[in-house]
Amino acid sequence: MTKIEKRPKLIDWMICDDIRREMNRKLTLVGVYQDIIGVPNLPFTLPQLSILTKWDTSKASIKNFEMKIIQPDKNMIGPVIGELESSLEDKQRTLIQVGITPFQISVAGKYEIVMKINKRTHKVGTFEVALMSEKS
Repeated sequence: MTKIEKRPKLIDWMICDDIRREMNRKLTLVGVYQDIIGVPNLPFTLPQLSILTKWDTSKASIKNFEMKIIQPDKNMIGPVIGELESSLEDKQRTLIQVGITPFQISVAGKYEIVMKINKRTHKVGTFEVALMSEKS
């Protein structure tokens, strides 16, 4: 019989300028990016880059995490390390919110977001940084 591995599963993710938690348990996402972050020149500094991930935790909870971003030149931004407290969140779903302040952009190209959840690595997704004149 095959052993079924119990681990959280990534549902969705997004990047934006800021994520604000409101008193009514809502999130306000400010400056949501699509697939490309356009910058006027390189190097460029964003005041902050926020990443929101949503996980299915029905089979396993998340105790700790580590997030890093791998740049096109293979240099790394991060890691950002955290632990999750028990909260009133839905036990079937868990949100992880990370903000990198400031976010230094030195090269154009594809960036990869990687997270280690409970010591297991997950590729979250990719986004592209491009000079605005290239993609406008």
